[in-house]
Amino acid sequence: MAQPAEASRIEEMVRAYIAACNDADAGAIASCFGSQAVHYFPSRPKWSGAATIGDNFARMVEAGGYRWTVD
Repeated sequence: MAQPAEASRIEEMVRAYIAACNDADAGAIASCFGSQAVHYFPSRPKWSGAATIGDNFARMVEAGGYRWTVD
């Protein structure tokens, strides 16, 4: 079980990632990933690398108006 400080840090990071996605901020999205990260989707090709993930998410949000929340 995560310690309270660790849980808070994880929640803060998730919230920062979601905010970056909602803002279509490619640089902020990319900063949430390592350079070798790979993002998989069930029905899309995988995205490889932090910059690619950030750029693609930003484009997807701008084109589709997607929004996410943290409950």
